[in-house]
Amino acid sequence: MTVLLDLVCAGAANGGRIKAVFPGASVAPVPASRFDTPLDFDQLRAVGSGLGWAPRAS
Repeated sequence: MTVLLDLVCAGAANGGRIKAVFPGASVAPVPASRFDTPLDFDQLRAVGSGLGWAPRAS
């Protein structure tokens, strides 16, 4: 997530600080202390958040 926020999105505007991110629609935010969490369904679920909903492969 850090790569996405800092390199792809160029960080916070005007020298601000990103405090949390909502990685999916109706999920809990990921605080800055967890920005090293990979953007993966299982990894985000492990930290109490998520990427939304997707069916599991059978």
